[in-house]
Amino acid sequence: MRHTVLLLLDAESGWYTAYVPAIPACVTQGASIEDALRRAQSAAHLVIEDMVAPGEELPAETGTAVLGAVDLSVPALVGT
Repeated sequence: MRHTVLLLLDAESGWYTAYVPAIPACVTQGASIEDALRRAQSAAHLVIEDMVAPGEELPAETGTAVLGAVDLSVPALVGT
């Protein structure tokens, strides 16, 4: 089974956070891209094992596609 993994780099810490959108409970971190992907795979296996035990359906990819990313400038809130 193949799933999309989203990686976000925390510029301050240098760590990567990995999210698996089809498996909402699957979020982990790693010191490198490879480490974050390895940990995401391990976390996904654990979450799926927990889901299978009670008889829940396995999560399926629903056509998630990452087409790009943009940096957004968000103005500071007035009065904060």
